[in-house]
Amino acid sequence: MSADAVDEAVRRVEGRRPDLGMAVQAAADALTAGEGTEMIHQAALQQFLWWFLPRRYPEDEWDGMADATAELLDELGMGRLAGIARSGQTAVVLDAWTERPDIGASAFRAAHEDSGVDPPDTPLLVWGSMMGVEEVRARDAVERALADAIEAGHLVPGASRWRVKAAATTQDVLGRPLDLRPGQTLAGLVTTERIGTWIDSARHPLHQEWRSWVANRLLNRIEPPADPSKCVEPMRWLLGLASDGGAELTQSNYLARATVGDIQYKGVMPTTSELISSFGSSCGPEQATRFARAMVRRAAPSSPSRAKVLLFAVARLATFAISVGLETSPEVIFHPCVIERFIACGTDDFSSATRRTLRSNLRFVALRVVRSGSPAAMPLSREHAKAPYSDAEIAAYLALSRSQPTLARRMHGVGLICLGAGAGLMGADLRHVTGHDVVCRSGGVLVCVSGKRPRMVLVLASYHEALVESSRFAQDRYVIGGENPQRRNVTTPLVSATSGGIDLGRLDIGRLRSTWLRDCAKNIGLATFMAAAGISCSQRLGDIVADLPVADEAAAVALLGARP
Repeated sequence: MSADAVDEAVRRVEGRRPDLGMAVQAAADALTAGEGTEMIHQAALQQFLWWFLPRRYPEDEWDGMADATAELLDELGMGRLAGIARSGQTAVVLDAWTERPDIGASAFRAAHEDSGVDPPDTPLLVWGSMMGVEEVRARDAVERALADAIEAGHLVPGASRWRVKAAATTQDVLGRPLDLRPGQTLAGLVTTERIGTWIDSARHPLHQEWRSWVANRLLNRIEPPADPSKCVEPMRWLLGLASDGGAELTQSNYLARATVGDIQYKGVMPTTSELISSFGSSCGPEQATRFARAMVRRAAPSSPSRAKVLLFAVARLATFAISVGLETSPEVIFHPCVIERFIACGTDDFSSATRRTLRSNLRFVALRVVRSGSPAAMPLSREHAKAPYSDAEIAAYLALSRSQPTLARRMHGVGLICLGAGAGLMGADLRHVTGHDVVCRSGGVLVCVSGKRPRMVLVLASYHEALVESSRFAQDRYVIGGENPQRRNVTTPLVSATSGGIDLGRLDIGRLRSTWLRDCAKNIGLATFMAAAGISCSQRLGDIVADLPVADEAAAVALLGARP
């Protein structure tokens, strides 16, 4: 049925039930988004009644909205869905929301999962907490297929082995060849989308190139070697080393340099020579790649990792030199003036730190290859603190997070912004926060931070409500999602999902912390103090305040503006 047919149904229900007021139109807008009845299916109905309704409408309107939804569905000829709106299960879930939001959220998750239309994970695809467009479409297709199976009687939630049948239906929908894209499947589109997001999330071009190479290796079939024993020998050696007393680790829990060298010798990693010979760059012409291989080989780097960074630097310099018409000879390309010109004009897309590293690496190769003296280097700017976000930008990022297609993505995105801009957390401190680490006491909201510097962090008042909601959803799980907080790319999907395009750039967690620091500095009058002291920048404040007592929790809440 078209949107006009839905509007006609709304008018008939309003004429028959004037006591429902505007609730019928509100229900129609929520279920169809101005489109026809093809937008309505069981999973969407349950998400509206059991999740959006109790969170977006006053409690005294819940029963009227549920009644209006049932009347509208009856008018549209969807009697089975109208029965769900009138069911005791809907009443139970809504009653749970009246107790506490976290109890209501738990009741929603349990009821939605038991209804049979919540797509399960399968060996073919495990659903992500942060979804792209293709994954949202795939999930919608599975939800509709499960609802059709329930309506046809092929799937009966609660019956024997019903979850096995639901998983089989999900697997069939995800693996079925598509008509519009021959040879593709929904699972294939989701995998392609995830890999593209993973590659694009790397901020450095070289990092993107490495990820693209790894993706191609994973997606293309690799024929097994004639003698597999040689391939597994290094792994057997490493496992044997671990079983004999353990492999030596650094303070950061990485393999020690000597162990890595032994693994390389065993054939796990390419040698320096092999890495140089196999180097290929997609960032420039083949002539620049050949020049980089030849020059780095002559520079004789001490390790494969050192060879990688030198190859990248020389390839970029050679690409720049070729683009301006210079001869590809070591004496010309490694001339001090060419290097300085490249740093000044050919590295606009790099940070100051990367530019300094590039210049150091190029000077190293130049000294090894052409034996020239070191020229006087032009000064490169040092990094300043990252610019904080404005209130309008924070509001826009929160709105983007709240518009994500799944509940988990919405809660994780809001939690990320609140912990960053409201509590100044980043890195490991941010990734390890669970829902139970967010507590309300001393007149404010605090975050219990563990790790190397355990402490209680005050949350600025404007972020209280959103962070408490996100933490109640997370409960004993991590507020920003993920299963292993040791992985450093846990926040990558969240950041990608809240990138707003031209007007709202990629979310920067460092800038979120700067926002919190600015707001705290404003609350304690730090700018006034520095103006009175006649200083513009100081890294010695820690020495000055080292012996001063720290205010108690309640006083700190009041001082830093963490009290609503």
